[in-house]
Amino acid sequence: MRIALEQLRKLALTFPAKVLKLVTATGSIEKECIMVEVMNISSMGPRLVLAVDADPGDGQFDIIVVTADQRQELVAYIDGLLKKKTVSFNIKPIRANRLAMEWQGTEFHIDDECKSYTGQRLKISLLDSLIEIIVEGN
Repeated sequence: MRIALEQLRKLALTFPAKVLKLVTATGSIEKECIMVEVMNISSMGPRLVLAVDADPGDGQFDIIVVTADQRQELVAYIDGLLKKKTVSFNIKPIRANRLAMEWQGTEFHIDDECKSYTGQRLKISLLDSLIEIIVEGN
């Protein structure tokens, strides 16, 4: 667990921010980001509780967007976990049951599986007991 947290800390400090365009029913954002997680559970990876109130049965995603300006907040959270302190992740999720997004990256992960990305719009929907991801242009 410690090695995974240390690697994540290194990435959080050095990963170049990429422009994210995110659209939900309640609005849109376009910001430079270092991390985006579309979650249906409260935690990911090495015990990172990013969406404490996430409920897999509520029909809503918890979308975590860490902007370049919030980089140090993410690092501070990881540092607390490394020091085995009780810490909270203070970046509030965006809640939605469907979203569309684009970014300047070249890959993304779905349940630990890496996928190539070439700039197409991703549409992600939470359906009754199903998650649907459509990659436009393929």
